[in-house]
Amino acid sequence: MPDTMETNDRNSGIHTATNYKSDIEALVIGAGFSGLRMLLELRERGVPAQILEAGVGIGGAWYWNNYPGCRTDVESSVYCMDFSEELYQEWTWKEQYATQPEVREYLNYVADRFDLRRSISFNSKVTAAYFDNEQNIWHVRTSRGDSLSCRFLVFGTGFVSAAKKIPFPGFDTFQGEWYQTSSWPEEKQSLQGKRVAVIGTGSSGVQVTPLVSHAAKSVHVFQRTPNYILRSRYETISQERATGLKADYSGIWARARENLMGFDQPSAGRTFSELNGDAVSIKRVLDAAYETGGFGFLLQVFDDVFTNKEANETMCEYLREKTFALVKDPETAARLNPDYPLFTKRPVIGHGYLESFNKPHVHLVDVHADPINAIVPTGIRTASGKQFDVDVIIYALGFDAHTGAITGIDLRGREGRTIQSAWSKSIDTYQGLTLEGFPNMFMLSGPKTVLANFPLLASTTAIEIGKMITFVRDHGHKAIEPLPEAQERWSGLCDMIFNGTVMAPHSARVNSWEVGANIPGKPTGSLWFLGGLPAYTAQVAEESIAGYPNYVLS
Repeated sequence: MPDTMETNDRNSGIHTATNYKSDIEALVIGAGFSGLRMLLELRERGVPAQILEAGVGIGGAWYWNNYPGCRTDVESSVYCMDFSEELYQEWTWKEQYATQPEVREYLNYVADRFDLRRSISFNSKVTAAYFDNEQNIWHVRTSRGDSLSCRFLVFGTGFVSAAKKIPFPGFDTFQGEWYQTSSWPEEKQSLQGKRVAVIGTGSSGVQVTPLVSHAAKSVHVFQRTPNYILRSRYETISQERATGLKADYSGIWARARENLMGFDQPSAGRTFSELNGDAVSIKRVLDAAYETGGFGFLLQVFDDVFTNKEANETMCEYLREKTFALVKDPETAARLNPDYPLFTKRPVIGHGYLESFNKPHVHLVDVHADPINAIVPTGIRTASGKQFDVDVIIYALGFDAHTGAITGIDLRGREGRTIQSAWSKSIDTYQGLTLEGFPNMFMLSGPKTVLANFPLLASTTAIEIGKMITFVRDHGHKAIEPLPEAQERWSGLCDMIFNGTVMAPHSARVNSWEVGANIPGKPTGSLWFLGGLPAYTAQVAEESIAGYPNYVLS
């Protein structure tokens, strides 16, 4: 920590001093999967590093999202760290899709197992960061009033850590209880016998609704846009199964790294046209994938599901039929069914969600047809004047994905350029890792990174960021940032791939967070590289092998 800070940069709001030396080589923001993995990578490379974490505990998104029913939608056997076989052998998952408490327990185990806590500052939300052009260091300010400096600034803030703000007028006048799924209280909340409203039907809304319906007197689910619901297979992991997984450690990760999205699942190995419209064969393939459960349904039916309109619609219609089979009231089932291509919005794994609407006290409210007008002291009022009096409101509104945790900081790069101005018209990066005009700043899962299983993605990018930092240090460079033309080419590639999918024409219409359309004023466009994890891994590795030809090294 510096002794004094004598001058003040009016633009940044951060005090700086002349001849300022960095307090630490690297600062990592966030103590979730990506932040912990980055800290491990930097330690292994001999780079002094520290994590700044806004919460008072480890977990990142798995610390804050403490709502009832929260769990992974990727199998726990690959939703974990891949860097240590010893760790994989030591930890035994209880369920095929781990619950939030189990994931949080796992991350705490990792932190203790590898002695990471000594390098983590809790209750330290980063509020500002400013790049010093003359000395090539970052000055960082936290919510505690701490001021630090570093050579390298790494964002380990994940895709979904900045909650969407409550947009309804009068929400602060509500006289009952209200919660956001993204910041659920640590203490258990009783909903027994209460009238509850759930606003939102994304992943968190779908997960929380069945749990709420068990206790509440009544539940009104306010849906703007329906989601495709995939079959859940929330099974406990037997001792025999756990032993088999541990014995197959190398095979599991080899298969996951070759999978399009980083799952331990085979690809379909067929296209829609290869079945020649054979209805019996098509149904057999769909049934088998559906029974597998989870995201296996996306990847084990047709390899061209994202580019072939007929293939995609066939899968959509299959899921719609499942909704009509599971929901007794045809009118409710119809309103629960989407009319857009599969994966235009991220599909959700159900765990009794659709069946919840068979209960007489659970009701679906279509706020696409009759939008929420205001929150009033006793409940919710829609545009038509209809009022729903409730005791509890649960806001499951989703996130300002990819960017919100970064743009929520007073972040200023070279020559005081703000992150807001950098992303005012288009949200671009180079390989989801770096940003032109922001030297020595890295993102473990920045915009336009690959769409993949998050822990495996974080491991991939931590290794590449570690290589980059090592290269800068070993070659005596002061700073590194991508060439503008390289960033432009990468964004163009991401857009080209996205525009070749059946989802592209519909994403903005359904306010998909995958393109930023759920946040008013946010530039829209693909926030992913959809070329698959193997292709992404090869491209970022090629950059490092070639000595970073698409970067400016100063």
